Amino acid sequence: MPTQASLRALLALMLFSATVCFAQFSSNLQGIVQDPSGAVVPKANVTLVNTATQVSRATTSDGNGNYRFVSLAPGAYKISVEAPGYSKSESDVTLLTEQN
Repeated sequence: MPTQASLRALLALMLFSATVCFAQFSSNLQGIVQDPSGAVVPKANVTLVNTATQVSRATTSDGNGNYRFVSLAPGAYKISVEAPGYSKSESDVTLLTEQN
């Protein structure tokens, strides 16, 4: 019968392996929200939807118009941006494994 120490070691190894495997399949998406003249748009609402799973994430652009989504599964996404005074903008993007 295994001891508690060996069971803990096995559990720790399994958790470490799961973390390493997950990290191999994550991607990031970042960008800058700009208006047609190239001026940045702060506080824009940015929504990202995985088109296969319909799981969505949302963020707001910072004072320089930057936004970022981290630890995304590879796949097809629809990104939409909305800000007061601007029309809604949408785009499709496909992320590959470990793509930034």
